[in-house]
Amino acid sequence: MTRDESVSASSTGLRGSGSSRGTVLSRRDERQFEHFYTDERPSLVRAITLVTGDVDHAADAVDEAMTKAYMSWVKVKGYDKPAAWVYRVAHNQAISSWRKRRREHTTEYLPETPVEDPDPPDPVMAAAVAKLSDEHREVIVLRYYLNWTQPEIAAVIDVPLGTVKSRIGRALQQLRADIAT
Repeated sequence: MTRDESVSASSTGLRGSGSSRGTVLSRRDERQFEHFYTDERPSLVRAITLVTGDVDHAADAVDEAMTKAYMSWVKVKGYDKPAAWVYRVAHNQAISSWRKRRREHTTEYLPETPVEDPDPPDPVMAAAVAKLSDEHREVIVLRYYLNWTQPEIAAVIDVPLGTVKSRIGRALQQLRADIAT
């Protein structure tokens, strides 16, 4: 491994999965992935944090999804929106992890206080978004925090476009009411 490959691999933390098979990307693919990782990871962690309410689990889920993206980068980079694929994988990972933890704990379990986004764009808005239902919070985060189009959101969360539009409308209505009070 050259010095540049070593620096690239260590900066993403995704090289060397421990398997003897390993994924070998061309230098060009390695650089593309590194740029993708650097550009997309912070916003994906914020988005998953807003959806799940837990920054540590969100970061773990995004890192797991990024690892999967790296392992399949040749395929993933060809998608119209690779970040949408990573978001869906991270979202599924976060939900699976949450369900597993919930099953493992007894009824004496007390949920942790959700960790707020360390750098919310607007604390009043972040608090109002946190009050939304899971379905409404997800569409608001995808639309207004990640700037995805409504058709992209529909494809990623696998619901009809009309459902996305109505969820966004209802969520905006609730946000307006919460912020006005």
